[in-house]
Amino acid sequence: MGAHVQVLMFDTWRNSAVVLAIWTLALGAAACSAGDPLLVEPGTVLLAEGIELRRYPLEAGKEPSLVTGLYIDPARYELRLLTAQDHGPPRTVRQWCMDFDLIAGINASMYLPNLRSTGWMVVEDRVNNGALNPALGGVLAFSPRTEGLAPLAFFSTECEDSVVERASRDYRSIIQNYRLLGCEREAIGWKDPKSYSSAAVGLDERGWVVFVHSGAPCRTIQLARCLADDRWGLVAAHFVEGGPDATLFSRAGAQELEIVGSYAGLQPTPPRPVPNVLGVARPPNPR
Repeated sequence: MGAHVQVLMFDTWRNSAVVLAIWTLALGAAACSAGDPLLVEPGTVLLAEGIELRRYPLEAGKEPSLVTGLYIDPARYELRLLTAQDHGPPRTVRQWCMDFDLIAGINASMYLPNLRSTGWMVVEDRVNNGALNPALGGVLAFSPRTEGLAPLAFFSTECEDSVVERASRDYRSIIQNYRLLGCEREAIGWKDPKSYSSAAVGLDERGWVVFVHSGAPCRTIQLARCLADDRWGLVAAHFVEGGPDATLFSRAGAQELEIVGSYAGLQPTPPRPVPNVLGVARPPNPR
């Protein structure tokens, strides 16, 4: 079994490095090898074939709070959208992954009191929320209907025409969320003054899907500016959840990584059950 490392909210890189170092010592030599996937310093680590972990500071020139990005090659793995509507009560992201044999998972979207998505959501042609939310400009579509289509596509209702028609025509699963990056990959000027941890899903220049977690609380505009930096290589990014609900889990490679969000000024809480999760699975017939 791989080592399990839980990363809750940390105010600075220094705090997170100290805690991870303690856990690494407790877990023994197997969890502390050269090129350690925990990445307590900025950089990139290959966790498994087709899965990379990157961590970069939220803002340059300041004591860094590290943002985490998990990059997944859709040519080797497939996305799965799991909901409480289809599969029973909400679970923590980690439990969703364990129950459905997923390699990694993150929040699929924010949700309503009835546990359905705040925006348009379709799961393999089953409607979770059929209403297009005019406030949410980003659409992620995957599970293509025909061969020859990209395994996933990011659309913007503010940059493109006929998004609903194209996404419905070509893909079976659809998730609508806020955008973090604009039509030219620039940071969108979020005006929310509050600070909280954020989870996001993006697409890089290679066509890989990227699961992102800010780690420490920050203003959303700070995360958007960070992700607009060329080193992330992102062409699109959608905000999927904030605060204690925002969770990224991975068990790719030899270790588990769980990052749980928080609000600024509040103590971290245990991982919360959430109703909708975007997961990564090994395809039944590996490519």
